[in-house]
Amino acid sequence: MSHPKQRLAMEAQSRGDMAGAKRLFEEVLFDLPSDMLSLYSLMVMASQAGKPWDALQLIERGLAAMPDYPPAHFARGTILQSLGLFDEALQALDQAILLQPDYL
Repeated sequence: MSHPKQRLAMEAQSRGDMAGAKRLFEEVLFDLPSDMLSLYSLMVMASQAGKPWDALQLIERGLAAMPDYPPAHFARGTILQSLGLFDEALQALDQAILLQPDYL
């Protein structure tokens, strides 16, 4: 982990303290705006909270920083599918498989 607050954020998330985890991950992003771990974790929390558009924005920020990260493409595809954007979802899932053929 590249920021001292990441461990605290992950511990808060593990305990179910989503507000605390969100605050800590956002603090990490203040210092490291492209931190994939924080963006991905916030995306998961947004998805679980029923906020797919927020989740999509977060994962797209992560992909801008790490375009070759298959889990982010898979997550993006899943979010797009939940929004009914099936063609874009399929493209994102295809990209995950293209980057790592055994991903799924």
